[in-house]
Amino acid sequence: MFLQGLTTLKVFGRAQSQVRVIARLSETVSPNDDGVLRVAFLSALALELLSALSTAIVAVEIGLRLLSGKLLFEQAFFVLFLAPEFYLPLAHAGSALPRRNGGRRCCREDL
Repeated sequence: MFLQGLTTLKVFGRAQSQVRVIARLSETVSPNDDGVLRVAFLSALALELLSALSTAIVAVEIGLRLLSGKLLFEQAFFVLFLAPEFYLPLAHAGSALPRRNGGRRCCREDL
């Protein structure tokens, strides 16, 4: 997206001024912001992965029970339909924790 906009800026002769603006804005990002982002992405990734793997394990178990005839298709479909919803709070926790920690870190810096 940036490269497409850069072409338009070059056509109108505004590329150098925007490069300076981007450089100035990128200097304002503190190392603490990078740490918060790193923790946010890693924790969200770990919890999303755990949620996806848990749903996959449920799906494999349902498939095995369907093959053995111990479970009806309607019941299996219902459980498989609800499995991602069951693990949804776990996935949401991955995004809530870094926001809370980032807020605490910002408050400590202001005080």
